[in-house]
Amino acid sequence: MMEQLSGNPLLLSHPFAQPAAIRSCGPLLLVVHGRAGGLIPEEIRAFSAALAARRRSPVAIEALTAECRPPFIEPELTLVPLLLLPGVHVCRDVPAIRQRLRGEGLRVRSVPFLGSWRGWLQYLSRWVQSEREKGRSPLLVHHPLSMAAGCRYLSMLEERLCLPLLRADGVAPYCADERSITSLLPLALAPNRMTEALAERFAAEGKGTFRLEAPCLLGHAPTRSFLLDLLQRLP
Repeated sequence: MMEQLSGNPLLLSHPFAQPAAIRSCGPLLLVVHGRAGGLIPEEIRAFSAALAARRRSPVAIEALTAECRPPFIEPELTLVPLLLLPGVHVCRDVPAIRQRLRGEGLRVRSVPFLGSWRGWLQYLSRWVQSEREKGRSPLLVHHPLSMAAGCRYLSMLEERLCLPLLRADGVAPYCADERSITSLLPLALAPNRMTEALAERFAAEGKGTFRLEAPCLLGHAPTRSFLLDLLQRLP
């Protein structure tokens, strides 16, 4: 599967990643899903502030659920889709945002969605290996996808990581095996309805063999640190 998809934009390594010592930082626009009404979770706001401090450059956020768009005073920026799975947002909404910004006279440099970066895929592989070395069964959980591109991506990721990726509503039966500890990591940067439902369900059931690594990826210290390092390297 990896060889078959190697020419696909889903698997591009990030073209602009540079060692911090040789790059200059420009403004970033982070595109995130957001919650109802355009609410941006505090985890993403804090991440953006920490990233801006590291880069010493503006970092703005646009939520896909927002009706009003933030104004930009910078003449150019890099558009960074902080989206982990390819679907309608990656295939339609992000290109529309890029086109809108360019129509407003901004110079926009665009990069692939986060889930396609080779560094991110390598990080997930390391996490899976680390959990297995601890005697745990790692598990990644995702929200339902309807587009064929998303299904192909999940199949690729399953093969690359050698573990199943489960929809949130299919986790409980998988975790019923009491012979091993299952470490679950949701494929969601910030809390959403999926992660909240997972946390509530397993807190109520009190599964002794189930370990929720974090309520979301930005709530998982190693992942948050890795993403800060990764995005800091963007020009």
